[in-house]
Amino acid sequence: MSKPFESAVGSFTGDGTSQSITLGFKPKFLVLFNQTDGTQLTFYMDGMADGKAVSMVSIISLIAANGVTLNATGFSLGSDNSVNQTLKVFKYFAISGN
Repeated sequence: MSKPFESAVGSFTGDGTSQSITLGFKPKFLVLFNQTDGTQLTFYMDGMADGKAVSMVSIISLIAANGVTLNATGFSLGSDNSVNQTLKVFKYFAISGN
């Protein structure tokens, strides 16, 4: 029997290259926050093309490539500074759904 939803909260430090974050489930919705600078929120929803995301700074922009990809056990990050800037700490919130 599947759970109605699962969620996870955590952090990672950007390294400027691709990374994978293991959650144990595939998120339906993911929020990333650049804690180091406190300046940027990035959103990704299941159904968006892999490697893309929506980023909010002072204006909303679309990450065209090297953003976020959801997978069966968590998510992967590309090298875009919005989601994986070197030496910046990012917080995340992920939620699954049926």
